[in-house]
Amino acid sequence: MRVSGLQHGSIAVVDRGKPIKAGNMVHIRYNGDEIIRRLIKRAGQWFLQADDPRIQELLISKDDIVERPGVVTAAIIFIE
Repeated sequence: MRVSGLQHGSIAVVDRGKPIKAGNMVHIRYNGDEIIRRLIKRAGQWFLQADDPRIQELLISKDDIVERPGVVTAAIIFIE
């Protein structure tokens, strides 16, 4: 199980009206890619951090295009 509760094949429920804050798991379009990551603020900078520690976190800079952010509020996990 992932820290976020999400796993491959599950469905994320996203609230685009909920205020976004540090520590939230977010669904976001980052430079054209749709991703789900945890939003982290460290030393005045914002990062997107994956559940998988092998995936490098992404720094959000002024040059990045960030669109359609929403907070992941729940996950639907299919059990076979």
